[in-house]
Amino acid sequence: MKALRPKPAPGRPPMLTPRQQRRLLQLLVKGPLSEGHATDLWTLPRIATLIGKHFGTRYHPGHVWRVMRGLGWTCQKPERRALQRDENAIARWKTRAWPRIKKAQRLGAHLVFLDESGFLLIPNVRKTWAPIGQTPLFKHSYRRDRMSVISSITVSPAGRSSTRTSLSGPRPSTL
Repeated sequence: MKALRPKPAPGRPPMLTPRQQRRLLQLLVKGPLSEGHATDLWTLPRIATLIGKHFGTRYHPGHVWRVMRGLGWTCQKPERRALQRDENAIARWKTRAWPRIKKAQRLGAHLVFLDESGFLLIPNVRKTWAPIGQTPLFKHSYRRDRMSVISSITVSPAGRSSTRTSLSGPRPSTL
């Protein structure tokens, strides 16, 4: 029976103590901007530099991912979020306008959902490190070539629908 008991895993002990790991999490949650980086993306070299600066422990960037996985973080692609986004206006629309729209449909009105959107023709976002299950945000403001799209969906009281789409672009951006 003694042979079936768990044994400690072989290998080198961690270079960061549990207390240092908790402090590292606090620093990571503050974000790269708080450490003076130009973007809000955690990369392995940036995290290695952070560990060296705050704890005096040198990690090769190629091994930092093991520390991050041990802390419950994974490499993820951030969700884009416009700087101009107004969360309060979105919440007001959901609580005030949307209930009136749903009521209009029950009264037999034709509903037309129309949306115009502009797409920036920019490169993909790089990945960053974040806690498992928590998609990071990458706030940005770009001026590049763009494409404009408008589309509508019409729903009749009988439940029939039709769609229309129009596309224009790409065109050079203006400064």
